[in-house]
Amino acid sequence: MKEAAGEANMTVVTIILITAIVAVVTPIVMNAIGNAGKRTCCTNKGYIFDGGKCYNVDSTTGKRGAEVQETDYWNKDSKECA
Repeated sequence: MKEAAGEANMTVVTIILITAIVAVVTPIVMNAIGNAGKRTCCTNKGYIFDGGKCYNVDSTTGKRGAEVQETDYWNKDSKECA
């Protein structure tokens, strides 16, 4: 009987640990997926994506210029390229 109770306790602990891990990892993965989509849309429009933001390309230096509004390349509602 003690062995059965021990098995049940381990099952409960395992379920709780799995739930906690999923609760922590899910937002991290969703954020990474969202940033990947934004990065793709930004670069497809010919901009530079750096630090989670999209920037124009400076025509003289070829480097990062002014920040681009998110609505110019990303549709927040549908989570697709604008």
